[in-house]
Amino acid sequence: MDSKNLLVIDLGHSFSRIASVSDDGSTLELIANRDGVYETPSVLAFAEGDFVLGSHAESLMRSSNENIFPFLRDVLAYPDMPWFPQSSLPYELVAGKKEQDYVQIPVLSESGRKELFSIVELVTIVCEELREFALDRLGEKMKRQLSVIFIVPTGINPKLASALKASGENAGFRSSFLVDEALCVLNKL
Repeated sequence: MDSKNLLVIDLGHSFSRIASVSDDGSTLELIANRDGVYETPSVLAFAEGDFVLGSHAESLMRSSNENIFPFLRDVLAYPDMPWFPQSSLPYELVAGKKEQDYVQIPVLSESGRKELFSIVELVTIVCEELREFALDRLGEKMKRQLSVIFIVPTGINPKLASALKASGENAGFRSSFLVDEALCVLNKL
């Protein structure tokens, strides 16, 4: 794999980060979001007919809990986290019918109708936004060539792994890889 076409995404509990890998594969360079900062709040919101990510979604969260989706990384692992209280979420979780859609989240559309989005669809939107930040910096010519490494929690469960890989592919990455966050810390990735 060519390292100059490789991005690293850390979908964190509170913040997400994206970095490009140097041509020789030895270093990472953080990529700023559209606000010019390197940490994007891990909050997704549906407002005015579109999804928004980051500080704008976070500011909407201060005025309303409707259609605001923090903690998506944690929900990815649901229901394999019995300690994770659904009541702590400002949104409802609905059991999905397919393996990758094991959690669905109702979103209130502009027409007032609830539409179900799978956790994979919502994380795909987050990945697409992060990918766009990278393309803003790297240029559109990289669009079809990019692969991604997701930094994942230690002890990742198979559903989370499958959902992240599907989200990466759905977001337009050529291929998706998973690396344990403990390994990243040990190697100072």
